[in-house]
Amino acid sequence: MNLISLSLFSFLVIGNMYSQDYITYDNYLQKARFSIHAHEDTVTSLKYYEKAFRYVNNPFSEHFYKYHQLICSLGLIENKQNVVRNYSYNFKSRKDKDLFFENNCHLEGETNSAILININQRLLIDRLFEKDQAIDRNSENKRELFVEVIDDFKTILETYGYPTAENIGLYINSEGKIVSSPVCVLIIHAVQNRDAYFLNNLEGFYERGVLLGSDYRMIKNLIGS
Repeated sequence: MNLISLSLFSFLVIGNMYSQDYITYDNYLQKARFSIHAHEDTVTSLKYYEKAFRYVNNPFSEHFYKYHQLICSLGLIENKQNVVRNYSYNFKSRKDKDLFFENNCHLEGETNSAILININQRLLIDRLFEKDQAIDRNSENKRELFVEVIDDFKTILETYGYPTAENIGLYINSEGKIVSSPVCVLIIHAVQNRDAYFLNNLEGFYERGVLLGSDYRMIKNLIGS
């Protein structure tokens, strides 16, 4: 698939999946973080998280996780109004799910959770990330190896659409905490290799909720734009 058709594919598939206002969502999240880090104002931060969630159907798992921890810290876990009822934690396996809920203040009866039925995309992303990390950064053909990874990533986008937490599940570390998906790393390496598709779609990834706002700004700084 050529660059033009792949860009059209991403617009039709990714764009339809993310038609919400992720820019306003991100603006409120920045205010939520500022309230915590600058003023240690947990109550105001919680309100900004709730305002942010009104603008999207599917908050990023990292943000919902932080919001949920604020609820726990304020002793509001029994207040159903403080839980985004339609949000669902999706896990790759029962092991990941059990590890998460054993180590966190969990939602009532674990009703807001599910095990992925189709894990093909998750497995492909995991293998691709392993392939990316195995590249010897000092090898003479490292650029060719990265281009191969980038091309494989485009094929995954073409076949499955964007690998969201809904589709590939959450990444859980040994302490049961949510950690960032390796997808951002794959995008960073594509941008560092000046791949036209990822450079041209970087802003669209952010506007449609493909990239966290913080990751988008970090990548923009990385490439000097």
